[in-house]
Amino acid sequence: DITVAGHCAAMRAARPGMFEYEVQAIVEAEFRRAGSPRNGYGSIVASGPNACILHYHENDRKMRAGDLLLLDAGAESGGCTGDVTRTFPVSGQYTPAQAAAYSVVLRAQLAGIRACRVGAPWNAAHRACLRELTRGLVELGVLRGSLAKLLAKDAYKPWYMHGTSHWLGRDVHDVGAYQDGEDNAEPLPAGAVLTVEPGLYFGVKDRGVPKELRGIGIRIEDDVLVQRAGPRVLTAAVPK
Repeated sequence: DITVAGHCAAMRAARPGMFEYEVQAIVEAEFRRAGSPRNGYGSIVASGPNACILHYHENDRKMRAGDLLLLDAGAESGGCTGDVTRTFPVSGQYTPAQAAAYSVVLRAQLAGIRACRVGAPWNAAHRACLRELTRGLVELGVLRGSLAKLLAKDAYKPWYMHGTSHWLGRDVHDVGAYQDGEDNAEPLPAGAVLTVEPGLYFGVKDRGVPKELRGIGIRIEDDVLVQRAGPRVLTAAVPK
């Protein structure tokens, strides 16, 4: 809930002309105000092309009209941490290209969340996200070919180069097995909490994508509780 409050405060405050570190200050001030003694990890406040840098921490760029802002921040409370990412337009409205890319990532994330069911392989969310991201890359004009063949050769990797989930709890990348001794994916147990965080990252100089997509980086991340009644998104109150 504290993490949610910080992200919502940032969305209300972000404007063109502000520096990334000003948004960071707003987020972390809300964390402290709500009782969090520290962040769960260093905040990533990445505007414009900086959103294509996965672990960007400089947070010193001046935001411009038309920029997207990727905010990855989580508060620690009671010895546990949240981990949420949102990507939103600092001017209040997505461009058509930004909206198209965002829709692909959102569709993938929702598919990944649905896959977080008791007994499913822990990487079921990753597989679901890959399918939707690859389908979306075809729709965006980045990839061509059949979905099955593109998935088989990992054609998405230039634009989605990280995993979709990690355990969350005492640490932002919490302890817990991902594979058994024979490298089989562990099943999701009831009560587990993990992230679901697909993204797409189109570099400014990437001539392999349509010009209007270059410089767009998007990630959407929520914290999901696995339970027998179905997945519960603990951070659903941050708008998507």
